[in-house]
Amino acid sequence: MSTEREAEGGGSQQRINLQTMFRRPFEVRSIPLTLLAILAFMTTLYLAQSFLIPIVFAWLISVMFAPVVHFAEGWRIPRVLVSVVLVAFVVALLVVPVWMLAAPARDWAERAPEAVAEVKSKLLPLTEQIQKLDDTAEEMKNATAGNKPRPLEVREQDPMPLFRMAMGQLKKLAGVLIGLVLLFFMLTYSDVFMRKTVRLIPRFSDKRRAVVIAEEIQVQISRFLATITAVNIGLGLAIGLALWGIGLPNPILWGVVAALLNYVPYLGLLVGAALVGLAALLSFDEPGRMLACPAAYLAINAIEGNVITPMLIGRSLSLNPVIVFLAVVFWAWLWGIPGALLAVPVLAAFKIVCDRIEQLAPLGDFLGRH
Repeated sequence: MSTEREAEGGGSQQRINLQTMFRRPFEVRSIPLTLLAILAFMTTLYLAQSFLIPIVFAWLISVMFAPVVHFAEGWRIPRVLVSVVLVAFVVALLVVPVWMLAAPARDWAERAPEAVAEVKSKLLPLTEQIQKLDDTAEEMKNATAGNKPRPLEVREQDPMPLFRMAMGQLKKLAGVLIGLVLLFFMLTYSDVFMRKTVRLIPRFSDKRRAVVIAEEIQVQISRFLATITAVNIGLGLAIGLALWGIGLPNPILWGVVAALLNYVPYLGLLVGAALVGLAALLSFDEPGRMLACPAAYLAINAIEGNVITPMLIGRSLSLNPVIVFLAVVFWAWLWGIPGALLAVPVLAAFKIVCDRIEQLAPLGDFLGRH
């Protein structure tokens, strides 16, 4: 009974907070100022992405490995040594899969010209029907437009494409190196940085709240990332075995691709299913085996997304699917692939902060699934 009363009291308190929030004086002039502030913030995020992306990645990885560092400190292992080992482990995770999958990925890339012709031949009946519809629409358009000649399109060619490509790759490599150095410092001096940050907070109650929020983010995010990583590894193994059973070439490659794409909810599923379907179209002549590969991919992902992951993560970090999808699309639009990978962990950390601050509790409840 007491628990129910407390829950009812919490709900009423939340309703009171919402009522008082909406009863506050509202100024029309604050709308354009708020919009300008949001636009300025988004512009800053976009322009500073090469600086911010390594920082966010390093912070997330340091939060994930924080329990390992604390466990090693309990055995009096130097923190610097643990940080060096963990950074080396991260480097191995980045290098070894690329080295192992370079050969099969290169084989598929070399087959690309032949693959295009093969796909065209297999889809020829469908493309003929589409072409007939396009020709009919073009004839109607020309008839109504009086057969006016089309203006010539002049396309400017990039004079230095190789130089721009090389500079882009060097920029990405520099970002990876910056992230690894930041990861080492965050693992080594995270406690020192936390103590100095708490000292800057004037009130004791705010100090305690900041410590609680930091510990909660560390525990929940590390558990969340570790669980998602384990689930993605299992998903990759299951998909690789399923595609191997069907007979698709290079099942290890597709298993690794499925595991990596699963870090991006919804969009990763669509991209992975499309890639596997294209590979099946190139590898098989039987319609049944062509359809079996993407069907197996989608079925295994459906079991993982609707049964396994919710059961392992629980309700503490269960996020609203609509908000997750919008967050992935927004960060992918803003930062590309790195943004899509960072969207869910950043959203989960933000939800933890909202749940711990009374003024933001309604927002945290809105971000949750339940």
